[in-house]
Parts: sequence; structure tokens; C-alpha cells
Amino acid sequence: MGRGKGFVGTITGAKELERRLGAKAAVKLRNELEESTEYYARKIASEAAETAPVDTGLLANTIASSPQQEMIMSWLIGSPLPYAIVQEYTHVSRKGFFRKSLFGNRSAFRDDIKKRIRSGLN
Repeated sequence: MGRGKGFVGTITGAKELERRLGAKAAVKLRNELEESTEYYARKIASEAAETAPVDTGLLANTIASSPQQEMIMSWLIGSPLPYAIVQEYTHVSRKGFFRKSLFGNRSAFRDDIKKRIRSGLN
């Protein structure tokens, strides 16, 4: 789940909002959306690290420290360890630790984005 093998969260439609809002309001809204995107990227990585299988702790450490911004409102989380993807899909008792964290936060992330967009439009 290293570079190119992680999960990427990206907000789409931001350009259309910027066009509708005007420059000053668009910058403010974009900053708020970026703040939310970063928050949830770090939260998802933290939760995935907490529920990842543990042998030496290296997998959890690489996940927790992985969030990195790819571009505005786009963050990559994962692990550079070659066995991370194997653990995600095949571990007997802890498989799906990334997916569970990602999908467990999906609704809250969407709701936060919707709330921030609505408040930015008013």
C-alpha cells in the first residue's frame, strides 16, 4: 500500500463551486474542505493502524505516519511494506482493517463536507 498502492480520497466538484462563489468565498471554502479532508485522512490512517495486525508494530507505525497530501483536497494513506496488502486481504482475524476504517468514516466525512459546503453557500 505504498505510493500508488494506497487509498486516495479526493473531493470532486470544487472548481464548479469556486466559479459559483467568487474568489474570496471560494478560497475560504476550499480551505475548510481541505481541513476536513486532512482530518479524515489522518483519522482513517490512525484507526487502520490501531486495528492492523501486530507482530513487530512496524505495519501499524507505517500506516499511522503515512498520510500525505497529493494535491489540494487529495490525501494518500497506506503502507510501503510489501506485506501490507496481504495482511489487509488475508489475515485470519484482522483482515479488512483499512477498508473498515475507510468505510466506517465515509458517512461522517461526506456529512462534514456537505455541511461545510452548505455553510459556504449561505
